[in-house]
Amino acid sequence: MTTDSQTVLHVEADGGAAVVRANMLRRHGYLVQRARDQTSALEVAEHTSCDLALVHRDVSGDDHEFGEALRRIQPSLGIVMLAPSWERGEWRSTLSAFADDCLDDTIEGESLIARVRSLCRRSLGGARPGSVRCGPLLVDFVGAFVEIGGREIALQPLQLRILGYLMRRVGEVVTREELRRHVFRTVQTADSTSVARQVCILRKQLGPWKGLVMTVRGGYCLCRSSSMGVANQRRSSDIARQ
Repeated sequence: MTTDSQTVLHVEADGGAAVVRANMLRRHGYLVQRARDQTSALEVAEHTSCDLALVHRDVSGDDHEFGEALRRIQPSLGIVMLAPSWERGEWRSTLSAFADDCLDDTIEGESLIARVRSLCRRSLGGARPGSVRCGPLLVDFVGAFVEIGGREIALQPLQLRILGYLMRRVGEVVTREELRRHVFRTVQTADSTSVARQVCILRKQLGPWKGLVMTVRGGYCLCRSSSMGVANQRRSSDIARQ
């Protein structure tokens, strides 16, 4: 039952079922951040690193804008959608757009907890052997390809290695020297300009998700949320001034 104090953003309007779900999550050891509307949910996501969002359609509505906004703020966030029922086309489009799972809100309590536990465990882990996942981003080192939001993108081998290294150090500042040593594999063939150039190409290929890779003093950071990226930039600047 241990969760290492994983945090669930629970987005659901007030009601008996919402209270039951929140209390059940707490009983199983999760820290619960409750939000009753879209505005408060996005504010929580901006300031609190969460492992999973449990979102009811009574708050999100039928379009995908709210779920996509959560994804932009915290790219590695697992998202479970609840609704009274799901039509096949609606279920498929929601999964394709942003969600990790779509469940009927009548799901039995222990089954819901099992889904939550599974997604929390997978949120920063590999989806299969030889791969690393961070939210919508998947790097497969065996197949040598990258998917983002379910769409494959083209990266050169060096950019693939850079991204994979940053994903394994998610939330940490990785210096250019580390990238030279561990990714380029030789200092002589990679000056700071070529490192910066490859990261620039990588960010361009990520398109709307380029903000995942933050440039900080002395290096780079793959961040789980925009607020963590700002914190890392400040910390790096403080260290440089010491």
